[in-house]
Amino acid sequence: MLRVLVREGADGDTEVFAADDTAGVRPLFCAAVTEVQDTGADDGDDGDGEEAEEQREEWREILARVERAGPGPLREAVLYGVPCDGAEILLVAAAEKAGTPPVLERSSGPVRPLSEASVRRLTSEEKRRAARQAAYAELRRSAEEAVAGQAGGSGPADARQWGAGLLHRLCALLLVLWGTGFFWGEAGGWRLVLGALAGLVGALWLPHWLAWRITADSEGLWFNGLRRPRHIPWDEIRTVECAGGELKVDSRRASFTPWSATAPRWPWLERRFGLLHPHERAASEITALWRDPSLRPSVPADAGRRGRPLWPLALVLAAGWTAALLFLW
Repeated sequence: MLRVLVREGADGDTEVFAADDTAGVRPLFCAAVTEVQDTGADDGDDGDGEEAEEQREEWREILARVERAGPGPLREAVLYGVPCDGAEILLVAAAEKAGTPPVLERSSGPVRPLSEASVRRLTSEEKRRAARQAAYAELRRSAEEAVAGQAGGSGPADARQWGAGLLHRLCALLLVLWGTGFFWGEAGGWRLVLGALAGLVGALWLPHWLAWRITADSEGLWFNGLRRPRHIPWDEIRTVECAGGELKVDSRRASFTPWSATAPRWPWLERRFGLLHPHERAASEITALWRDPSLRPSVPADAGRRGRPLWPLALVLAAGWTAALLFLW
């Protein structure tokens, strides 16, 4: 039995560290592990609704782990077994989510000690990631303080908005130009069929990229959509985060499909010039309003500001793409 620190690596395997390596600098070895499920019978009847909600929560956690950029957080654990090359181990580790019981994990593959080259590579990546996260944290803190300063100790009267900017529209334009070039000069009926399918997908997807908007008022967050606005009350917000270039907002309500917007980012450029990505800024400011009710707008937004439907823009894009296809034909 040995006390260690563990975390899920970027590749999905579990990395094991010495108990005093709280910075996660030098992994000792790694191994693929799987959680040992409790097979004991449960005499209680929690109801189908509670069981379904637990399953949805498990799926949310799995998806969050899959979409996470970089390794997971360090967790305390107790190691059973001999950590040598090819061995099998058993871990009793703290759960990633606070307030949940420890998990029992068994190796599903052999223990793999790390070479010096692998350690140097992981150490270099970890240092770059830590520096990047520290810079992002400082910029996010500045954005949250700006929200608090604008509030001036009382909720602002007007609603706040975040939306698509020049970066989103430039990316959409480049995508359309690339799609047009793909079909340019090609002959055959297959081009028309594929072009029509591409136009349908683009008409449904591009309006969100070009004109997404989030409005915060006294009642919560509003998102414009293809058919109508969507709404999350403040007390039903589950997560607001920016992971990589994706801004994501999710609700505790099971019927709410997570909302997200994506844009490219260049971390070296942000660190070099002290820039804050628009999605990081939006996530920081929304989080500040979510955590501190005194900072929230004090009045509801009117119907126009809550978000207009995007289907008219979708029709314009579909008509323009159809005209381009006929011209190229």
